[in-house]
Amino acid sequence: MYKYFSESLTPVTTSKRGKPVGRTETATVLISKWAWAVTVGVVGALFMSACTYPGPDPAEFGYKKTADGSIVIAYPLCPGYTVSGAAIYVQADDGEDVDFKTLWQANRPASKSVEAGVFTLGEPGSFRTEKRGLKGDLPNGFYVEVSETFEGEPEDGRDGWIDLKRLTSADLESDEFMTHEGEVRTRAQISDQLGCRSASSTP
Repeated sequence: MYKYFSESLTPVTTSKRGKPVGRTETATVLISKWAWAVTVGVVGALFMSACTYPGPDPAEFGYKKTADGSIVIAYPLCPGYTVSGAAIYVQADDGEDVDFKTLWQANRPASKSVEAGVFTLGEPGSFRTEKRGLKGDLPNGFYVEVSETFEGEPEDGRDGWIDLKRLTSADLESDEFMTHEGEVRTRAQISDQLGCRSASSTP
């Protein structure tokens, strides 16, 4: 069972990638039966070599605050995939156009734990290379964008909304993380959202 908290969530509808955060996109596609069969076959062959993603999109990130005030992220990953980099960004509205401002960006994980999806934001200890260092305190709400690799090749990652106000009344155990919708999940439950299945798994 997940635990829930009742604080209101800052309305956020669109991520830097143009996808809604915490909502499922729907689309109607008209395609012939023959083309659909070909498409399914190609996609199925690609995913059989790694894992499948029947879970919600986007999956929620987990996050928590340490004793020294640092923010630790638990990123959802399927087996065989690793984290290669991360960034923090916020929306910047100049009154005419909505743009995005990068607050921190880093890559080249410094440990197996970071590769596995658990890392600290804005800290040089998590990644070997900082392309942009974090200056000042983090805002209450921001996005985290993560890049992935699979078998050494870069893959599209995910971005997620982080609402630090959720942490004010949270009593988290050592393996628990908050999500932006107020659910508390373990590290395993964060990745379980993806419904990962390895090639050798039985359907």
